[in-house]
Amino acid sequence: MNSPIFNKLLQFQQEDRYPFHMPGHKRRMENALSGHMFEWDITEIDGFDELHDPSGIIKESMEETRAFYQTKQTWYLVNGSSCGNLAAIGGVFQRGEEILIGRNCHKSVYHGVELFGLKPYYVYPDYNPMGIYGGIRPQQIEEKLKKHRKIKGVFLTSPTYEGVVSDIAAISVICKKYGVVLIVDEAHGAHFPYSDYFPESAVTRGADLVIQSLHKTMAVPNQGALLHLCTEAVSRERLNRYQSMFQTTSPSYVLLASMEYGIVHGQEQKNLWERYEALLTKYREKWKKLSMLSLISEKDFGEACFDYDKGKLVFAVRCQRGKKEQEKTEKTKITGKKIADFLLKNYHLQMEMSEKNYFIAMTSYMDEEESFIRLDRALEEIDRMLGKEMLKVTVPKKAALKEKVALPDTEEYKRVFLPGEALEKQRIWVSQKEALGKIAGDYVYLYPPGSPILVPGEKINAKVLEKIQEYLYNNMEVKGILNNCLCIIDECNKDYNS
Repeated sequence: MNSPIFNKLLQFQQEDRYPFHMPGHKRRMENALSGHMFEWDITEIDGFDELHDPSGIIKESMEETRAFYQTKQTWYLVNGSSCGNLAAIGGVFQRGEEILIGRNCHKSVYHGVELFGLKPYYVYPDYNPMGIYGGIRPQQIEEKLKKHRKIKGVFLTSPTYEGVVSDIAAISVICKKYGVVLIVDEAHGAHFPYSDYFPESAVTRGADLVIQSLHKTMAVPNQGALLHLCTEAVSRERLNRYQSMFQTTSPSYVLLASMEYGIVHGQEQKNLWERYEALLTKYREKWKKLSMLSLISEKDFGEACFDYDKGKLVFAVRCQRGKKEQEKTEKTKITGKKIADFLLKNYHLQMEMSEKNYFIAMTSYMDEEESFIRLDRALEEIDRMLGKEMLKVTVPKKAALKEKVALPDTEEYKRVFLPGEALEKQRIWVSQKEALGKIAGDYVYLYPPGSPILVPGEKINAKVLEKIQEYLYNNMEVKGILNNCLCIIDECNKDYNS
């Protein structure tokens, strides 16, 4: 693959061209932080094409990328996968139409539902015993499409944040049977096409649209992403219009060149991929022997996991290997967040994210063995401390809601208003206890990963409140909570029933 943007910028460094144009640093800000980055940071000057109407080097570069990924068309996204998710929804749906989404989709998908006034239906991934989302089973999709015949498209996340991949090929067959579009948020799977060690990408398994975050697992800076049109089921003109609408009109050439170079780098560095696969194989096998920590694998999800990304190192903190060991971990009151904090404070190892029952170490083909050795030593020491109950834990202060309430028999959420409608109504903040049975006025979600626990317009049930309480109790980063209060629709307001 050629690198026309990168090569043009490299050539540009030899030219005697003074910048009487944006940006304001005038390419004169070389310092310890930036290196030579500012020399590459230009605007759409003569000879450098234009992202929103490409006809030169950007068009050539995106065509090279399209050919590598074997798509109908591929767009560079400088606003991340969130921008791609919004563009995909705009490209497929007319205002007010119906959409089926995985309940574990990223908040940007919900924002798309809100912006376009869509009517959402949800399909719920299975949970494994550790409370980790599995994949979406094909029969779940068929049941929903059979019941709701006006659904125009399905939006799923595969792989999940924890690496679980759904059977996109089988789901694609079902979607085609019912004449609906299949969109896949593959933000965490941009590396899939580069090695057979990893699952097959949704790009080649029948999805109509696929969004990938290059920056998550490839050698690309933050915000670099791709939008792939994989079939002719979606209008290129509409997609092009919306991807342009949701992107900045001042794209960074540093980022564009980095994305292009990262894709080429991934293709050329075969030795790095081989090293990476060998390291994952070696240490995943080694970490199976941990006593008090459990390395999650494909088998932990049953049929809810079609395939699994072994580059995600997900460690459960409640051992499932025996009752005796499980009782020990219960006594420690340890959480995934607590271990992640311990790893940072004592070993200077920053985890990607942590939950109540687990934490995630993200890897890539750029990791060297030294990084695996450091993690291995830390995990073995923590595992021994947990076994001897030597890892001290400070139990956090309890959250506001203290009453035990009966849980509903289903995880289905009762929608009273569409998300867009709910956010237009008068809203107030109340205690969590007072919020029970009321209508949510805003999103509540754990970040990361950014999948909503509560969506505006939904009736707040006891199960949701208990989940929020549990997260707060364990010092999780819950967004959408203000002083332990929730935002609800003001039922006393005159527009409540309008």
